[in-house]
Parts: sequence; C-alpha cells; structure tokens
Amino acid sequence: SITIPDCTLVIDTCKEKQSSFDPVNRMPLLLETFASRDSLKQRRGRAGRVRPGKCYKLVSSSFYGKLPEHGEPEIRRCSLDQTILSLLFLGLEDGTGNFLRLLLDPPGDEAVKSAFYSLEQIGALARNGNAANLTPLGTHLAGIPAPPTVGKLLVMGSLLGCRNIAIAV
Repeated sequence: SITIPDCTLVIDTCKEKQSSFDPVNRMPLLLETFASRDSLKQRRGRAGRVRPGKCYKLVSSSFYGKLPEHGEPEIRRCSLDQTILSLLFLGLEDGTGNFLRLLLDPPGDEAVKSAFYSLEQIGALARNGNAANLTPLGTHLAGIPAPPTVGKLLVMGSLLGCRNIAIAV
C-alpha cells in the first residue's frame, strides 16, 4: 500500500495478494488471501498521517480476531531454487541445507530437498556425497535474475542459436 499525504480515510477489504509456490506442479502462484493482523495494523496507519483519520475494515470483529497475528514468511511460501542457487554461488551453502536451518524462520526440509532435487534435474548442481557443487551451467544460472528453469532455457537458446525463440517462449 502507499501513503497519500492528505488521506484521512482507509476502507480496507483485509485482502492481499501473496506470492506462493505449488510444489506439485513446480509453479509460482499469486494468491488472494486475507492479510495478517500485523499487516492490517500497518495499513490502518495510512490514514491520519497529517491530521486525524479513520479506518474501516470490511470484516466483522470476530472474523478479524481469527486472522493470524503474523503472516507466513516468504521463505516458507515460495520456491527455494533461486535462493539455493545463490547461496551455493556465494559459498554459504554446502548442499545439506544447514545454512537455511539457521534462519529465523527456516523453510521446511521437504521444500529444501525439493529445490536441491530440481537443481540437480536441470544440471545446475552436481552431488559429491552430501556436498553439492555448482556445475558450469549452475554458475551461469546464478547470475540470471530468473527462475533457474527459465534461465536454462535462455542459456540453451543462446548456445543453440535460437535466442529469439527462447526469449519468446
């Protein structure tokens, strides 16, 4: 949300769009969900910055009370493929998921395993026992600001002389 200087009234549907990930189809999603109470408190502050204001929430008090206090951290909702690729490139991850377990809100073990498996499948990393090392392709993909599968399509399209077709896909 944005702050408009002269805004004195906020009408809040209490909904937000959240990035998420479908692990079965390995697809990113944009879902409309109800916001957390923390997020709604922050939105309420959009009115009354310059002079007194009001905020109306379009949900009942009992429904508001049932909303989660805090939102789910993005690291637990989204694909970890790009994150793990970057951590391997920076030398912060060794292929065991230990670095990710140190986070304040670590992702689930299944999500970490799924991301490592996905990166192995596209040839971005190679396993040596428990350790994982980036392949030359993985090193290139770490520098492309796109999901690794899309990055591989772009790299392979460029190598095979069909860059324009790969970009169009």
